Amino acid sequence: MFVSLSKKTWFLLFLLPLNSMISFAKSSAKKETEPTQLTKKRPVKKARLTRPHSDVLWKNLTEQQLIDQLDYARATRDSELECKILLHLSKTAKQQSNLKKYLLQLADFYFNQKSLPKALEYYTAYGTLFPGSLNAEYAAYKALITSFYTTLEPNRDTTPTEQTITLATEFLKTALNEDYRTEAVTIIQQCTQKLFTHELYVFDHYIKQKKYSSAQHRLEYIEKQFKTLADAQRLLPHLQDILATAQDPKTRSFFIGVDFDYGIEPKTTRLRNKAQKRHVDRIKV
Repeated sequence: MFVSLSKKTWFLLFLLPLNSMISFAKSSAKKETEPTQLTKKRPVKKARLTRPHSDVLWKNLTEQQLIDQLDYARATRDSELECKILLHLSKTAKQQSNLKKYLLQLADFYFNQKSLPKALEYYTAYGTLFPGSLNAEYAAYKALITSFYTTLEPNRDTTPTEQTITLATEFLKTALNEDYRTEAVTIIQQCTQKLFTHELYVFDHYIKQKKYSSAQHRLEYIEKQFKTLADAQRLLPHLQDILATAQDPKTRSFFIGVDFDYGIEPKTTRLRNKAQKRHVDRIKV
């Protein structure tokens, strides 16, 4: 009996490590077949910028502290705070070099914010106060660009367009930067074209109002004022024909005015509908 018991005990002891190995192999296989669960990474929180020297009263801020707040305003895109600081720095600057810097930064700020009248005011002020500055030509150029952006459509007020031509003409007298000069010449050409188109609108208005004497004076003005404009010289004979057509009682009833949105060359057409048979003068502006 003792011998048999010993055999059973030995047999059980032999099976125990075998069972543990089998269970270990099963658990390993299960782990391999189960998909691994990825742990979600927590998003890294961006450090919030804190406004420097916020515990100091506005009137007690030093120039350096204001500059620190200016950097903060630009980093956080707080345009209202940036404008407030630049205005304060430009008013309280004790050194002329700092005043130049802040005035130009303020002008650029208004330009980037598309506040064109303010930008033009500060660019012009910079050029007036510091004509010998290294940035004087840049300020004059930006003033010219700003003025050009304020010009209106040809059928509206031409005062900003005329002012821009004057500004560009004065700029070309002293400008040295070739890129600036090229843009100034282009601006003069585009503004001159706008003025010529405006005169066509006025001419058309006089004809429709049967003010033929005023229309004739307008043609004489166009001939004298736009001698160097190719479109003016090309279209002037056609405009004279339009005036003659409108003045003649035989053709006046068919005339409806000038069409500014047609083709490449001046052209005269008649509508096919007999009931609406009209003489149409079309010109490309």
